Amino acid sequence: MENTTYTKEQAQVIASETRNQIGVKALFMLGAKNLSMSVINNFGLDCVAFTFKISGSKIKYIAILYNGATDLYDIRFVNGRGEIVQYSNSNYSEMLLPEIEKYTGLRTSL
Repeated sequence: MENTTYTKEQAQVIASETRNQIGVKALFMLGAKNLSMSVINNFGLDCVAFTFKISGSKIKYIAILYNGATDLYDIRFVNGRGEIVQYSNSNYSEMLLPEIEKYTGLRTSL
């Protein structure tokens, strides 16, 4: 696997695409706020992290990490104390919403 270093512009495009794959309606239903993007190092690989806070669940923060080397997403579910309480690794984009629903207990569609 080759490690990819992202420019700020590339990271913004990836974060925007991740947001679009989740969908504006799903983010609204989750009560998402404080959406942000950053490039982090995840086990030696640079990943783009798309993060947001949610309301209505004991999970208060979700981080979605995109790994360009594998074209897969890792999801981190964080509680109010900043502890990772659940995680889901190696997800395809169509698996993001079911995984978020599974771990938060919140619906992402009507």
